[in-house]
Amino acid sequence: MDDALAKILEAESWAPEQVRSHYLARELVLTWDRNQRGRPSRSLADLANRLHVV
Repeated sequence: MDDALAKILEAESWAPEQVRSHYLARELVLTWDRNQRGRPSRSLADLANRLHVV
């Protein structure tokens, strides 16, 4: 997941509106957030907040 999260964060830096509105990106982040044991990483939690999925 770390590599995939890094790619989504990189894509967000290039095209934030595209990532924030892209269905698959939102679903991936939501699934990662829900499947975390304990608290998600800060970068995942911040991205989930920016995508409004939590």
